[in-house]
Amino acid sequence: MQDEAVPPNLMEAVRTPTPKTVGFFGSFYPRFQRSANSSTGMVLGLAGSAYVEEIYAFVPEGSVTPEFSDQEKIRRLNVWSHDDPVSLIRATLRMAEKRRSIDVYLFNMYVTSFGRSKLSNAVGLSIPLAVRLLSHRRVVVYMHNFVETEDYRVLGYQPSRFQLMAARLLETLLIRGTKVVVPLRSQKLTMDKATGGNVGVAFLPYVESFLSLLRAVHDGRDPPKYPQSESLRFLLFGSWGPGKDLEGILQAFGRLRRAGLRFRVTLAGSVNDNFPEYRKRFGELIDRYRSLDLDVRQDIAEDEVLSLFNEHDVLVLPYRATGGYSGAMNAAAPSGIPMVAYDLPQLRESALILSVVPRFVACEDPNALVAILNEAACDGGIRHRIPRDPLESMAETQRALTRLVSEF
Repeated sequence: MQDEAVPPNLMEAVRTPTPKTVGFFGSFYPRFQRSANSSTGMVLGLAGSAYVEEIYAFVPEGSVTPEFSDQEKIRRLNVWSHDDPVSLIRATLRMAEKRRSIDVYLFNMYVTSFGRSKLSNAVGLSIPLAVRLLSHRRVVVYMHNFVETEDYRVLGYQPSRFQLMAARLLETLLIRGTKVVVPLRSQKLTMDKATGGNVGVAFLPYVESFLSLLRAVHDGRDPPKYPQSESLRFLLFGSWGPGKDLEGILQAFGRLRRAGLRFRVTLAGSVNDNFPEYRKRFGELIDRYRSLDLDVRQDIAEDEVLSLFNEHDVLVLPYRATGGYSGAMNAAAPSGIPMVAYDLPQLRESALILSVVPRFVACEDPNALVAILNEAACDGGIRHRIPRDPLESMAETQRALTRLVSEF
């Protein structure tokens, strides 16, 4: 990372003796959906690791290298597009062409991360194995989820029996032909049982907020100033679709408002790209709950994520189902913001790893939800905020990333 942007001791956070060149594949900045925020954090974090000499980032058209990053270490190649299987095949060949310059390939992906097209996702899931066969290099695949590790119907997917069989076959081939790593131990146990493979586990703390942490370090290490407010500030933040109980949480806020509680609600993030049909529903909900005076922010710059958390008192995570760990929880953890979350096993597992203690509430229980939000309001969430040092958070992310590409 640039000397003027990041103090030298961050460069020393991770030391291993033999630098390597990494070939990276995934969505990328300025996109933030389809794991682009975690991909951005992976590339920037690896660029700050002494283990990594150079990174070839094979990313979608329109991607740019963020400010405050190591422009000399990162070689960005914009070579593919979502929902374009031909471009994915071209990207595969391009990655293989660079094999003499690359020591290890790292993929950041999940089952539907290549678009809405079933063909695109089938081709995308095949890329790591193809690169492994063509390059004869080590290939590490960081998989956020599998068909077997998520409640895909609650999340809004309706695959046919044939599509499920095809997806599971591709998953099995991927696990047996490359080194697949998942964030949560529960996912490993499920996939080991389902495929007979040896799946690795590596949680990447704060990777979604790495760019925002980098900016915080660049702008100065003074403790963040939390703006005072006469009313509590609730934050809803994420990628919105059928898997989130947006209507339920807005109903709960409506009941609290009618009971006389003073608060403000920010609805941040846009509709999930995989569910464009949800945009109409999203708009209808905003119109229906105008009485809440929602502050709707659909375009949040990735380097402003920590500032967003710092402006609010309580983060609410109304997941009806999870597709792995919560990216919003992971991004928010360094800020120390108190959280309210629906009680789901993968959210509890993520919280334990991150050492955060959300108030968990039974999924879609209206009375319990109102009670827990009222409790959070009475506690005045901001008084319990314990932020983490940005440099220490970034160093922790880098250690996990270095282990990902060096040990698996």
